[in-house]
Amino acid sequence: MRFLLASLVGLSVTPSSVGYGWSRECGSAEQTYCCQLYGSGHYGQAKDYCQYYNCDSNKCHPTKPTSSWGSSGRAWSSPKPTKPPSNGWETSWWGGGNNNNVDWVWNGWGSDVWGANDAWTGDGWNGKSKLPTKTPTSSPVLPPTLPPTPEEAHSLTGIYIGIDTEDATGQQLNIVCDDDDEDKDEVSLCNITLRDSRFSACDLLVPYSSDHGVGIAKDIPKDSIGNFQFELYCLKPGETEIDFNSDPTTTLPGDIEILPDGSLRRTGPDFFYAKVSLPEIKDENGDEVPDIDDEKFNPNGSYRGLDLRDGSVQFMDLDCTRSECDILLSDSSWTSCKALLGQSFYQGVGIAKGVPRGSLSNFDIELYCLEDDVRFVNYTREPDTILPGNLILDRDGILKRTGLDTETTYIKIGPNEVEEPFSVYEDFALSLVGLDTEDASQQFLTIDCKRGFCDIELADTSFSTCIDAIPGDIYLAGLAIATDVPQDSLDNFTLPLYCATNVSEPIGFGIDIDYTAPAAILKGNFVFRQPGIIERTGPGFKYFSDFKGAGGDRALTTTGSRFYQGFRYDNGGSKLLFTSCQHKKCEVIIYSVIEPACIIPSGGRPFLNGVAVSSNVSEDSLDNFEIGLYCVPAGPGAKIDYNTQQPISTIKVSITPSDQRGTIRLGEDDNKEIQLFKISAGE
Repeated sequence: MRFLLASLVGLSVTPSSVGYGWSRECGSAEQTYCCQLYGSGHYGQAKDYCQYYNCDSNKCHPTKPTSSWGSSGRAWSSPKPTKPPSNGWETSWWGGGNNNNVDWVWNGWGSDVWGANDAWTGDGWNGKSKLPTKTPTSSPVLPPTLPPTPEEAHSLTGIYIGIDTEDATGQQLNIVCDDDDEDKDEVSLCNITLRDSRFSACDLLVPYSSDHGVGIAKDIPKDSIGNFQFELYCLKPGETEIDFNSDPTTTLPGDIEILPDGSLRRTGPDFFYAKVSLPEIKDENGDEVPDIDDEKFNPNGSYRGLDLRDGSVQFMDLDCTRSECDILLSDSSWTSCKALLGQSFYQGVGIAKGVPRGSLSNFDIELYCLEDDVRFVNYTREPDTILPGNLILDRDGILKRTGLDTETTYIKIGPNEVEEPFSVYEDFALSLVGLDTEDASQQFLTIDCKRGFCDIELADTSFSTCIDAIPGDIYLAGLAIATDVPQDSLDNFTLPLYCATNVSEPIGFGIDIDYTAPAAILKGNFVFRQPGIIERTGPGFKYFSDFKGAGGDRALTTTGSRFYQGFRYDNGGSKLLFTSCQHKKCEVIIYSVIEPACIIPSGGRPFLNGVAVSSNVSEDSLDNFEIGLYCVPAGPGAKIDYNTQQPISTIKVSITPSDQRGTIRLGEDDNKEIQLFKISAGE
């Protein structure tokens, strides 16, 4: 579910057969991290090498290597001496006992390479600035180049998605850093915003609402992201926009650790986040940025931003030809529509059609709000308000919308640059997201084509055909499925829609969708507008790929943090899987925005009510392990207490590779396996 998901929502070293040198003898977490980068299989034996690392500000500074750099375990002097030591080169390179006990490679320039006492020794240098008596007979062995740190190896700019396991909500980190690619000494500053579908502190002010707060941290030095704070601003009762002139409601720890694969962990609450924006987006804001109105620049794609006025998520979809553009703008909680509808989501569509390609810097967006008790947007009337489009290209993959009281930054989430053109001859998998412009809901589309036949699934946050069968303000309620569609017939096929019908009392949600008879037949009829962008020609909805598995391995690679998404077969809602694996141990989170088993235990909370968590799963056991499902207690601002609270159930789980790149299969108890698609960036 894009809104309720939106409401959630490599390090270049080559490991040897002995791995990264993880050693539990290392003391601090920083030493452990340094050892992981530079330990066994790279620059020395792990157990010994860890103790020779100084760490501060999350950066590793070598002091002494071990056997890889010299049998005496000495190396690296800064600044370098201008001449060899008095005892010559036969026992050391730079310094020996005469230069702070730090040397370059015993075996590099010492006795094994440059000769023994008859080479660079004695009166040759001996501290007297004389030329050497002999010329070495072989070249020196230079010390290895250190691999880059995560800060150097990865761009920090992007969108990251994670789960707040304390209260079963989704979080989104938006980070934009500005590096000066010409002045390397210039301090890089980052603007960081934190979005939560329900901040606990804000929930105490306006209970059981969503999109009611935002955490802000401005101009944070890039080398200080391990130690900073967010200022959390909450909407107060009766407000539709945050008052930033008042004091923040509270502060939250930022404290971001960059993991070796480029994913993030906030060390205060210990939440991890996977990047979902395109990995090609850089921290550098170069001077040669194309003009947004230049028709040679292709802006097409789906972009995600945060509306700082209320903390809601905005999606902007661009579909341009050389002559004109269609732009759709959706918001998880339109400020302008709240007063009209009295509900906080699925209430409007911003639309601009036929915008001249050379006018993206200056155009209008017409916002149509849903009318009370009406399920469809009426485009024949006048729009409720006019919003400025006015786009600026900040850098490749980042757009800014100006003309507002607060500038909004949008970061591209898809399609991925490695998407291949559609072919009826090639197997492919795709996960896409789009806007249902008829009722302002979000749709999710997956395609899995193998050996000439395709399985297609379509989910909607609010299928109009099914929604009447569900009581209350819950949404979802169905899933459209088409199997074995000939791959050469994707331009003309149908999607049977199945609705949830079994609802428990006194409050509950569809536990089983009735798949025996479809409630409606939808038109599929795909047109591939460009790689990763599809239009359903029946309703005219457009879908943009957020899939990050193209070109990846079919094997279940686990190191690092990953985010996969698919659909629940009992109610059509999203099924999300987050994994973070390091050193053969994995933290696993299985999440649904609506968890039916937790509706009653959470006091009737229909969504954001539960999460399944296991923090210590062996990487070798991912195909067979157990995980506990925890429900959020009743009451505003409630949190799960993992020390005292027991899981409502224990689920038997299997995570196994699928036969398509970037996809896996998730099994839970005896339920039908779900195919999940990789949404996170990176291998």
